[in-house]
Amino acid sequence: MADKQEMRRSNEDLEGCVVERTRELAAALWRSNRFRQNLGVVFRSMRRSEDRLRLVIDTIPTMAWSLTPDGAVDFLNQRCLDYAGLSLEQYVKEPTRTIHPEDVANVLEKWRAAMAVGDPYDDEMRLRRHDGKYRWCMVRTDPLRDESGAIVKWYGVATDIDDRKRAEERLKATSEQLRALSASIQSTREQEGARIAREIHDELGSRLASVKWDLEGISKILVNSGDQRPVSELRRRVEAMIELMDATINITRRISSELRPSVLDKLG
Repeated sequence: MADKQEMRRSNEDLEGCVVERTRELAAALWRSNRFRQNLGVVFRSMRRSEDRLRLVIDTIPTMAWSLTPDGAVDFLNQRCLDYAGLSLEQYVKEPTRTIHPEDVANVLEKWRAAMAVGDPYDDEMRLRRHDGKYRWCMVRTDPLRDESGAIVKWYGVATDIDDRKRAEERLKATSEQLRALSASIQSTREQEGARIAREIHDELGSRLASVKWDLEGISKILVNSGDQRPVSELRRRVEAMIELMDATINITRRISSELRPSVLDKLG
């Protein structure tokens, strides 16, 4: 009888343990299911965030990409792929295939120098568009560093500046033409000034000097004349004319000097 009671108590204890363990397992299973549900929500949220980020990166009005620390291409946004008409695999296989052959050597030299010291890279180069035309682009690449300062990624962007570049070239050519035209106008003006100065000096100046010499000769004759009454009036007028000639000659010399001072230096 005592053995039966002991056995019953043992069975009851065992059933209690089983029930308790079952409850614990059920609770653990519920927590596990709950965790998986929460984890699924997190993953779905992360997926949506990644999709939104990808949409933003593919929509921004510029070509963008990322590189591994050693400079290998590992991402290109859709605008970059569309611009070149290439796939990511084609880019990874031959990263310089879109760069103009004349620019490749200089681009690689500058990029390797920047990557060696971890400096930002900034350069202008010609990139081939999907239609086969090469267009000038501004390329910028910056490093992303971790807390220790080590580079973990390179991020770059490229902007088509071909229209601006060609406008600058046209403006430069126009400026050079304007400078040449201005120099030509200045040269023509100086030549014309020299011609006028020479004519004033040679033609008008010599004639005025001749008139002055004639008037001085008349004045001397009048001084030596015996009849002083009409002669004095005539002499007064001649002297006034001589003064006028002197003033005219001085004015002529001044104008000639202002037009082309070096001409007078040469002519004496």
